[in-house]
Amino acid sequence: MIRIGFITPASGPAEQKSVDRVWRRLEEALAAEFELVRYPGAAEGVAWRAFLDRVEAVVVPHPIRADRSGSLRKPFLHLALGTLPLGGLRFLRMLADLSNADSILISCRADQAIVERVFPRREIGASFLPFGVDLDVFRPLGEAAREAARAAHGLQAAAPVLVYAGRVTRPKNVHLLLDMVAALRPEFPGIRLVVAGGPEPLDSEADSYREELDARARDLGGAVVFAGPLDDTRLAELLSAADVFVTATVNRDENFGFAAVEAMACGLPVVGTEWGGLKDTVAPGETGVLMATRVADTDVRVDAPAGVAAIRRLLADPALRRNMAERALARAREHYGLDSFRRHTVRIVREAIDRAAGIGEAIPGTRFELHPLAMESLVYSQLGVQRDWYGRVPGFTPEDARLRRFFMEPYASGSEPR
Repeated sequence: MIRIGFITPASGPAEQKSVDRVWRRLEEALAAEFELVRYPGAAEGVAWRAFLDRVEAVVVPHPIRADRSGSLRKPFLHLALGTLPLGGLRFLRMLADLSNADSILISCRADQAIVERVFPRREIGASFLPFGVDLDVFRPLGEAAREAARAAHGLQAAAPVLVYAGRVTRPKNVHLLLDMVAALRPEFPGIRLVVAGGPEPLDSEADSYREELDARARDLGGAVVFAGPLDDTRLAELLSAADVFVTATVNRDENFGFAAVEAMACGLPVVGTEWGGLKDTVAPGETGVLMATRVADTDVRVDAPAGVAAIRRLLADPALRRNMAERALARAREHYGLDSFRRHTVRIVREAIDRAAGIGEAIPGTRFELHPLAMESLVYSQLGVQRDWYGRVPGFTPEDARLRRFFMEPYASGSEPR
């Protein structure tokens, strides 16, 4: 049996639920097919060398500084998660720890485009690994469960119900969802938006942003329900009680979008942003509608009126809503179950081993060709200069705007002219 190394996190579970979930499911998928050799220590010294000698490839689910001397031909598979739009710094800072035998595991095509921008000669591989959701938990529930979930959240049986699930942060654009509800209320006076989730850990804006949302919600006279964070079972119940899933996210780490896929698995159409992973998971016109996004110098602009129009059509046309819901469910079951994730994982690892065997000369990442703007991003980082791609810090400069367009454009529909 092929032995695969797995670098276990040194600090326990990740702060973000979705990151911890990906780590665990990746480990489970590998252990189901390969002999998994876990390594929790520092990536250097005698123990590290012995570990590398035992395995044919190493899966790296989180950043690690590794001694690659003598092991450049051994493939390392690095999980990108949401790191690429923020200057690609996770990989730029660890060039000495990379090899042309390696691959970056990406979960959306936008990330692949960023990798190709950063490394124009494609010295490092990029393997597309869409994540999976638990289809035994996230599935359509019966009418009784739907009615019970509505009652639990104070929702009337016949009310049009929209659901957002995820972090409650400004880049997730929850405030824009409230504005969209306000635009829909004249035609659908009983409409409700249920927001399931809480702030991001260590978010310095969390309190002020929630106060802003509460003030806007009061102006909507009970149309918004803040449900707080929910476990998977309760979230699945809520999703099954809704009519449409909505998200206006332009968050930089929206490299997959678990909540949208979980909603599809529960039989909900999605009205979301054409952004990051949603461009892969949601099929526009079939399983939902995507609002165009455009990167500007200091923000990302969302075509919210198009989202309002899409929600209006779905709420006014039960047949259209039912058709999209059925297609969403079918797409989730075909592409985004845990079995699919395991198959993709196994295939990618085998392909990475084959690719490494045929590379010819093994070279370290320090010899990779970088795009000039990627090099500029790295220099800023080495100088300790803090860059804020959302443009919310004093002193945001034209240089910042150039870099953020370079790294974030692949996530969006396009860019605003300068």
